[in-house]
Amino acid sequence: MQALASPHSRGCASFNAHRQGGAQPAHSLVHAPPHHLASLSPRRQAVARAAADACDLDVTARYCGLTPRELEAAFRTEHPGLLEALAGAAATMTPTNAAPLLAMLEAELPPTLTDIGPSGDCVLVAIAPGLAPLLEHAVSCSEASVASGRLRCAVGTAAATLRLLSRLRFDSRASSEPYAAIGTRCKQALKAAYDAGAAITQEDIVELHCACARASPWLWLTPYFGHRCAAVVDAFITEGWKTGELSVRFTEAYAQLMGSGRYTQVTGKWLRLVRASLQHPLTASQVQRLLDADRLLPVDLNIQMELHARSQPADCWFTQLRQRLRQEQRAEAAAAPAAVAAAQGAAANAAVPLASSWVRQAAGKQRAQQLPAQPKRVAMVGQSSGPALPFHKLFTASAIAACTAEITTLPLDTAKVKLQLQPKSATPKYRGLLGTCLTVAREEGASKLWAGLAPGLQRQVVYGGLRIGLYEPIRNAMVPKGHEGEPGLGIKIAAGLTTGAIGISVASPTDLVKVRMQAAGRLPDGHPRKYTSSLAAYRTIISSEGVGALWTGLGPNIARNAIINAAELASYDQIKESLLKSGAFEDNIYCHVTSGLGAGLFAVICGSPVDVVKSRMMGAAPGVYSGVLDCFVKTFKADGPLAFYNGFSSNFARLGSWNTIMFLVLEQVKRAIA
Repeated sequence: MQALASPHSRGCASFNAHRQGGAQPAHSLVHAPPHHLASLSPRRQAVARAAADACDLDVTARYCGLTPRELEAAFRTEHPGLLEALAGAAATMTPTNAAPLLAMLEAELPPTLTDIGPSGDCVLVAIAPGLAPLLEHAVSCSEASVASGRLRCAVGTAAATLRLLSRLRFDSRASSEPYAAIGTRCKQALKAAYDAGAAITQEDIVELHCACARASPWLWLTPYFGHRCAAVVDAFITEGWKTGELSVRFTEAYAQLMGSGRYTQVTGKWLRLVRASLQHPLTASQVQRLLDADRLLPVDLNIQMELHARSQPADCWFTQLRQRLRQEQRAEAAAAPAAVAAAQGAAANAAVPLASSWVRQAAGKQRAQQLPAQPKRVAMVGQSSGPALPFHKLFTASAIAACTAEITTLPLDTAKVKLQLQPKSATPKYRGLLGTCLTVAREEGASKLWAGLAPGLQRQVVYGGLRIGLYEPIRNAMVPKGHEGEPGLGIKIAAGLTTGAIGISVASPTDLVKVRMQAAGRLPDGHPRKYTSSLAAYRTIISSEGVGALWTGLGPNIARNAIINAAELASYDQIKESLLKSGAFEDNIYCHVTSGLGAGLFAVICGSPVDVVKSRMMGAAPGVYSGVLDCFVKTFKADGPLAFYNGFSSNFARLGSWNTIMFLVLEQVKRAIA
């Protein structure tokens, strides 16, 4: 550090010296694609050439026409001791001090990096050996840190090297070649550190993407640092960024990388990035930056998004941004008078002139204080892009979605119960889902298909609200400290089992009444109905069987609902996450329908056996079955193992359609009340 501090400090004052104007055209060179682009398609190579040509910089006026020796002499005169300090820094750099040393260079060197030599390269590249030895040694320090297990130190050194490398400018393949090799080693060191388990922070990811976007096209730096890092970045986009500024900066870098051909064009990902940014309280300037990023996108991607917006107007991100910009501009205009008055009062008291930028900052702070705090967004089942909701809103949205699905699919549930309760026979009364519905409608009336609707809705309000509303906090509580990214499948299953057991323990009486009313056939004419309503059913059961009878079959009911709940919620989470990561789906109704059908299939496969046992125990007279195991044994002996999958098709039709409707409505309701 001393080698850098002493001579370099003597040259710091000259860094801010007056730059002469009157720039002249850069030296004309025939561009060829960098050697590391040879494996790319002709279209990608053309993009690289165009990007490199667009970044040609004018030669600094005072360096025009100088030979390499004259250029070095002029640079040494302007910045005495700097080149020696860089050589000394490379000699004294160690894995421990590499990161802070590079950070100091990154802070102090940019004034010199803006100077372009006669060759079209920045001066520190044009003067041999330039920064290459220093950066090569820094990468070696990062690699040594990975080998010794100091992963955080390795990440800091490699990231600082990449940031400093991104400041350099090149005008030919020959000058960029050694630095391109350094960039490749940097990315390999970062990948090795991240794959070995180094912590991945949002700040690091944003800085790395910005560095790659800022780097010269001749380096062709792409922001890929291994599969684990890519998965965590996708989780950051899904779960939301910590601040609006991080989100905006990442979106800008992503647009620039796509525009230069260094990122695969995925329409859905761009829409996810814009939606993630809109979840934060942004200023008008931040919204304008998002709009300006559109100019960096490739033309063909803009065409794809325009076609998408025509088919789904609700997903027109540009319209949403324009509306948000107008809102923020009105908010800032409303807050400006108060901020100006505060600024004038402060100026009068302190007798110090205030800059207009301070007034704008005060207005922004006042508006931020008036806005409600945005809770941190955590990905959860049924969660679209948007902030995390408090429990009472989650409960309300879940209850509405569950009741909507219950009303729509209750006839299928009635048919399913009828099929499960009928004994094995050569001539069964009920055949198939549709046949059962027609038989019930013909013999008992169409209204019987909705028998038990009132207790069914009561059950869904309590059970649906609890099992989904509690899923997120319980799942997050099970995540170990220090865990990064999405919770594992095991944690999701455990959370689903827990919330399913809690929810049905509270809602079991409503479940019992619903099944009793569904299982009761139409009585002969003139015979009084056993249950005239759900309230009458509660009174009858309590008076004739006792209060405890309302929890009849609680054991199999808990087993059945816990298993099905875990299968539904965990599988919906996993399927939706996989579909979004694949890029084949966007976060829209098609993704929700596919995920809901998959969740229903898993739920039927896992829960059908316990579902049959639950229905038989609840529909049987008291004393027929002594317990869950007794019901399993008697059912197996009497009807065989296939009896546990009686009415499988109707069960899947019921749960598949129920899950599809429930998750689809849940997504929309939560977006509406967020």
